[in-house]
Amino acid sequence: MSWGSSSDLDATSGPAQAFSMPAGKTTNDILGMAMSSAGDVYTWYLDGTYSIGTPTDLDSVSGSGGAPLEWSPAGGISVTEVLGIAIRKSDDRVFAWYADGTYSSGPTSPSSRPASCSAESTSAA
Repeated sequence: MSWGSSSDLDATSGPAQAFSMPAGKTTNDILGMAMSSAGDVYTWYLDGTYSIGTPTDLDSVSGSGGAPLEWSPAGGISVTEVLGIAIRKSDDRVFAWYADGTYSSGPTSPSSRPASCSAESTSAA
């Protein structure tokens, strides 16, 4: 893990630092990661689960060792078709972009935990 600027990824943190994964997950399982305005790190996995944590402990907020949180892309779209996921900092809205040229967005709950990471709306590119 490191943080900095778009042109110097470790300008602030110095050399990359270690982070811990949820039990049973490896870095190969990660589909995407994003940080909320509160500083929580959301990590989406290829198996349709996600975790919420900190930059150094990816499931510290969502409950270390607890049941995995579930998410799904927009209806009819497979997890393997997700190109990227991001969180808009102004309102913590989650956006996902798909290989078919569409995208979707959905809200997170007031507690900074998504009630569902499923799409609320899908639009053509």
